[in-house]
Amino acid sequence: MDSMFSSNIREHGSIPWDDNYMKIGSGYDLHKQQLLRSPFWPCHPSSELPSTDLHTLEISSKILRDEETLLQYMTSDTRALASVFTVFNLKASLEALKTAQCSKTSMIVIKRCTITLPAEHYERLLELSDEAESCFGRLNWYGEDNARTFKTRYGQYYITGRTRQSTFFAVSTYSADTKQELDRFASTLSVDFNGKAVSVEAASSFEMGSSNMSGSIRETHEVVVVGCSSRNLQHRLHTIDIQKAWVDFLEHYTPIPVLAHITHYANIDIRIKHPEGSLSITEDFRNAAELAQLLQVAARSNRLVGARALEISVQSTILKLADIHVYAEDDDKALQQCVATLKNVREDLRGVWDRRRKLAKMMTETEGQTEKWKLNKWVKAHSTPQWKIGICPDDVHESLCNEVIEYREDWDPESKRDGMPVCLKNEVSMCLPGRRIVGAQVESGWQDDTNGWWRRTYGSLGEDTLAIGFETQHFRGGSWALIVWAVDNNIYTEA
Repeated sequence: MDSMFSSNIREHGSIPWDDNYMKIGSGYDLHKQQLLRSPFWPCHPSSELPSTDLHTLEISSKILRDEETLLQYMTSDTRALASVFTVFNLKASLEALKTAQCSKTSMIVIKRCTITLPAEHYERLLELSDEAESCFGRLNWYGEDNARTFKTRYGQYYITGRTRQSTFFAVSTYSADTKQELDRFASTLSVDFNGKAVSVEAASSFEMGSSNMSGSIRETHEVVVVGCSSRNLQHRLHTIDIQKAWVDFLEHYTPIPVLAHITHYANIDIRIKHPEGSLSITEDFRNAAELAQLLQVAARSNRLVGARALEISVQSTILKLADIHVYAEDDDKALQQCVATLKNVREDLRGVWDRRRKLAKMMTETEGQTEKWKLNKWVKAHSTPQWKIGICPDDVHESLCNEVIEYREDWDPESKRDGMPVCLKNEVSMCLPGRRIVGAQVESGWQDDTNGWWRRTYGSLGEDTLAIGFETQHFRGGSWALIVWAVDNNIYTEA
């Protein structure tokens, strides 16, 4: 079954390189995804690097300004890092992405560089050992039983080559005191690009950071490096000088195998039949475990934005893990734990989604309460000092109360010492771009009816603006407050 976890292999193909066990010439059983002993005499490939002219260097950049875009990156773009060509990069990038957060005054820039060497093939150096030849008997010719013995011992495929790669992955966080300052800085950055080819010689001048930074912009960088011999660049580095780390990487990169090329034995020995069809195989189980971890990180980075879509993604992942289970051992506790973890995340997300729908219903039902505050109709202060419409954090589930944010503005005019009976007037306006007002409350600071009057002048529930006009009764001054509760516009419109 084709899935996000599978690929088809017939005569030739590629699988993730397992640095702990793999070597050129090793046998491989695709059905069980099991590495077997080699049927060949030992082969020792050269460790020398080809000329840098043959090194393929690609750079990608992504600018993320809000939590929803970050979530989309983590559940889609980042999944591409787990392809067989970059299986190690998902492990590395996960740790750095866990700290990524976006807000109005904070943005994320993700840059990733891969340096890939040409594929290396060693079929010409491989020769069957005497032990392997003995599988075919003294006649040394094809026989069904002989071929079956050979494949049981050495698998159907063998590792003929490798692709080596180095990776530089950086998650940069830029923050400012105001959204306007961050907007100005963001306008100086390059637009998103993917797979830009750069020569190794020219790459050192590529600007990983930004030279247009003002003093009001703060920056931190989480850098992950795979395949580099520099002692200054550990597996994960926290730094504020990303350009120095980049140059250091280019000087000391040492590509490591990330991809194993496999070939069916029939291509080198006519005593073994060619496969009749392609074999659909799943990716290494480690990728599934890492994806489970990635989905948890995404689910909990912003639990409300995209909760429904993410829950569907988790459910799809659980179903597709059945592909892996077919080839796993019965007592594979790690796989069972992975599935159990994903089911917990799924149920958690379903709970979030259900509560979101209830919140959406509640917001819709309470919009009509705006009419309790008649437009431009004065309301006199009295001994009950509060007038409330809509919902507040206390009205929603505890898991959602942090999403209902309170905004407050007070008006406390001083008394007129000259004793003149002059009324004071003021209008308090709450304008909240990007948010929807779901509740409001007017408060009188005095416990009697001498505080004055108030009225709604414009705006309503379900909008981003609400304004209240106040007027004192006489020279004694007054004490009023307007409180509104609002949610993110995405929660309001997508629930």
